[in-house]
Amino acid sequence: MNLNEYLEAVETAIVASLQAQAPEGLEESRMLLDAGRHLATAPGAKRARPRLVYHFGESLGADPDALVPIALSGEFIHGASLMHDDVVDSGTMRRGRPTVNARWNNAVAVLGGDVMLCVAIESLSELPRAITNEAVAVVATMSRAAILEVESRGNIDLSLDQWAAIARGKTGSLFAWCGRSPALLVGDVEAAGRFQECGETLGLAFQLADDLKDLVSADSGKDRFSDVRNRNPSHPVLTAASRSPALREELRALWAQEQITREEAHDFGLKVLDTGAADSTRESILVNVERAFAALGPFRDSTGGRAVADWAANLARVYLEEADAHLRGAE
Repeated sequence: MNLNEYLEAVETAIVASLQAQAPEGLEESRMLLDAGRHLATAPGAKRARPRLVYHFGESLGADPDALVPIALSGEFIHGASLMHDDVVDSGTMRRGRPTVNARWNNAVAVLGGDVMLCVAIESLSELPRAITNEAVAVVATMSRAAILEVESRGNIDLSLDQWAAIARGKTGSLFAWCGRSPALLVGDVEAAGRFQECGETLGLAFQLADDLKDLVSADSGKDRFSDVRNRNPSHPVLTAASRSPALREELRALWAQEQITREEAHDFGLKVLDTGAADSTRESILVNVERAFAALGPFRDSTGGRAVADWAANLARVYLEEADAHLRGAE
């Protein structure tokens, strides 16, 4: 099974799993099904986690059919976290479409996310127990990191090390699980450790790229400068504040306001860009991508290892070219 066939199998499994969620006797009630499809089958979905699962498994000669439940689980855990995050953040746009909470309501987003988490764990029932146990641990880690992120809202004094700890918990832990699980499937302990480190580091790079995109891209499918407006101390915002005490105090005052308008967030976002913080975040992405490659060790030269490296390098290139194009256009 090649990558395209595998991804088609993952898409089929996603749709089938959502279809199966209509309550017995209430099959005509399609709200959760429609909400899940709205998010999980959105045209902008990158399927980053299923792709990583495939390539890590490819490095070890794992059966692609056995990787599909892992990919489904990773995608549903991710999807549930997005549903819940959008409720917490009062998000209105994702992947160029209204969020589930904006199109339906918060109850549908929260309960729909809960259902997706249950399906994610259930889908692993035929695989080695360790994979399921670690999936449950990942959900707990992501939830704790999300709580820390909420507690950090408006905290301009958050350190970059603290930011990284939250990013590893929210994003890196699931990427790490996507690396470990194929190795656990075939019983390769060394690969499990290396793929875990690689995945976690790629997750950190992915979160850096997401923070950067919020700042520089008007075409990300989300409201630009939403991190500023939501009082989210992102990597570039924290970097800018560390470089300019005056800007730090300006942001402290802005975040102390009861409401922040889009115009105020936009004006401050441009000031963050003026500090060169985007370039610093850009460099951090490249550093972490290279660290992820190094973590693969002897697997770096395998077919799957090269595919992981190529995928990550290409993703970083796309993000950074978009950022560079926007910054040039803003000059």
